[in-house]
Amino acid sequence: MERRLVEDEIMFTYPTEEEMVSAQNICCGKCCLSCETPAAYAWRKRDTDLSLLLEKAVESELSDTERRVVEEYFYNSKKLVTIASERGISPSAVGKTLERAVVKLRNVLKYVVMYQRCVTDESVVPLAISRAAAISRASRYKGDCAGERLLSLRMKEGLSRRAVSDVTGVSAGRLGYIERGEQDICGEELLKLCDFYDVSTDYIMKGI
Repeated sequence: MERRLVEDEIMFTYPTEEEMVSAQNICCGKCCLSCETPAAYAWRKRDTDLSLLLEKAVESELSDTERRVVEEYFYNSKKLVTIASERGISPSAVGKTLERAVVKLRNVLKYVVMYQRCVTDESVVPLAISRAAAISRASRYKGDCAGERLLSLRMKEGLSRRAVSDVTGVSAGRLGYIERGEQDICGEELLKLCDFYDVSTDYIMKGI
């Protein structure tokens, strides 16, 4: 993939009481290795929830031109010069459109971000929105090989390699090699990861 989707380990403020209760309510109650801690669940859910709000904001708060540019740039990973060439306008015009759209999105979502993270400092907003955009991009990206599809599944859930490793037993380093296409996945690893993500082996290996 052309861009790195999200930073692996970035934590914000400790979860609120409401987030802890929410995490406990969805837990299976078995206290097994596949259960996240309430804190881990809350940190991850903040990003995935924000990604849904971001998609709504892109759909409803931007002009048609702004929305198309944002979708091409953030979701399809196209460069500004490519977007400009396809639309028959200058790269500077595309850049200004993108900048205007990003300002709108930040203004719409900044209070959500600040509330989620229990802060009054707006400096967290760009990073949080960038992470949310990465999750949205991952949910649309199917991948051209097994590693890319595994990366997409992990990013869609906002999970770090360490979190996946803790449950599946596949080391974080090994996951990285597989996701980057530097090493092939073995049969046992494939079954563990398919079970974890609740997808078929055909989907991982063939994309079907």
